[in-house]
Amino acid sequence: MPHDSSARRDAPRRLAPTVVLASALVAALASLTACAGDREPAPPSASEAVTPTEDAELLRAIRPTFSDPEDVVAVAVVDGDELRTAFIGADADTAFEIGSVSKTFIGLLLAEAVDRGEVAPDDPIGEYLELGDAPAASVTFEELATHSSGLPTFPSDPDWVASVEEGFFAGADVLDETVPELLALARAEPIPPDAPPQYSNLGAALAGQALGCRRRDRLRHAARGAHLRAARPPDRDPAR
Repeated sequence: MPHDSSARRDAPRRLAPTVVLASALVAALASLTACAGDREPAPPSASEAVTPTEDAELLRAIRPTFSDPEDVVAVAVVDGDELRTAFIGADADTAFEIGSVSKTFIGLLLAEAVDRGEVAPDDPIGEYLELGDAPAASVTFEELATHSSGLPTFPSDPDWVASVEEGFFAGADVLDETVPELLALARAEPIPPDAPPQYSNLGAALAGQALGCRRRDRLRHAARGAHLRAARPPDRDPAR
């Protein structure tokens, strides 16, 4: 659901879980500024996939399920080169917050990174993110993936909580932290040694950022090596 409807209906404890400090890969890996010396990457080019066609039959099929006047829905059915779409209270340009679906992407990226040998499950994320000596720096990928890091669902900083609650109940999209702001909140977060497992959007956000930093470091290293090989003069003929 888009920000202006789902957040109000699905909010537990007065805060919406669809947030994501973990917009993690959607924005998380695409707009990383968590790694030292990073430059803002160029945005991806527009998709040249199939052209959507609004489908009256599909609309009739979904309408009984979405009868609330506040429902905002976009449905797509992809079949080969054909893309059928239907909208209720939305159109092809409506932006939706995918919320915790992004955690699925983070988990898959972590599994792939481990398979490639880029990271290990017991790597502390402080190796990849600027967390200093904060407790969060010693948290591992495995702990983040299993929600056993001790990090809370949301940052506990009182000023942050007050600001988010005020904006949330005013209908604003308040969970829009930049990566530096995210890291600052993580650095300030205490982690009790006996903290029980807890579902953590904050932890998922940090996992996505750490994976992105590691991947980009490897790409930079590979590019630097290729540049050096290209610049190396050819071996001289020993007969000369």
